[in-house]
Amino acid sequence: MASIDKRPNGRWRARYRERPGGPQRARHFDRNADAERFLARIQGQLLDGSYIEPSAGQTTLAEYAAAWQKSQLHRPTTVMQVDAHLRNHVLPFFGDRPMASIRPSELQAWARSRTEVLAPATVEVVYRIVAAILNTAVDDRLLARSPASGIRLPRQTRHEVQPPIVEHVEALIDAMPDRYKTLVVLAAGTGLRQGECFGQTVDRVDFLRRAITVDRQLILARQRTAPVRLAEDRRIGPHRPAPEGRRRVAGRPPRTLAGGDRRPDPHQRARRRPAPQPFR
Repeated sequence: MASIDKRPNGRWRARYRERPGGPQRARHFDRNADAERFLARIQGQLLDGSYIEPSAGQTTLAEYAAAWQKSQLHRPTTVMQVDAHLRNHVLPFFGDRPMASIRPSELQAWARSRTEVLAPATVEVVYRIVAAILNTAVDDRLLARSPASGIRLPRQTRHEVQPPIVEHVEALIDAMPDRYKTLVVLAAGTGLRQGECFGQTVDRVDFLRRAITVDRQLILARQRTAPVRLAEDRRIGPHRPAPEGRRRVAGRPPRTLAGGDRRPDPHQRARRRPAPQPFR
């Protein structure tokens, strides 16, 4: 699979094949000893699996990132987030570059430039996407080493969360249109994420036990519900504000909260109905 011969011009040609029947590759040297050392290194790489095809790293980052995205088992919200970060902060800088041409110093300068438009925590999220793509390219033997290794990221400053006091929450409730008052009560009383609040429906509320089941969220960009991030459903309760919540739910038309065809009984456990609509 490998051989060395002297060319008419006096140089030495080292030839090898990556696999039986594969294309023959060649490299020329001024000295026979250099050709022998080269072939010895190539044969060692072929044996231990570390060999990288010379043309492998010529795939552009945009091409490989598109294939990488299709292979990931991401949630719908993560798919949209990754796509947005790549379009806005990665591909405009490195999209048309062969992956083998991207240097660590360039990635370090890129990470520094992103701090001017993104928060440190977001810079880390975007960087981890780039690092994951390049690390996968290493696993696929398109790169010998990831240029994303050793990149220093901006330091993140942790800020203490200051929850609003009861008076401020009540003022916010009073200022909201009737359509959204229940939403403020739910968010303030449970601490649910935005999408989890929007995905709540009456059939997830147990008025008798003062508890709610959190098993889905509303994806605003696609106007449909999806499972929550946690592997298992959460059940939250009991809560003291339940009577206030019952009054507000009872006072709203059914379609505003759940999209059902009947007004829920605030003194009984809500019955499950097929395919209820999320809160809007």
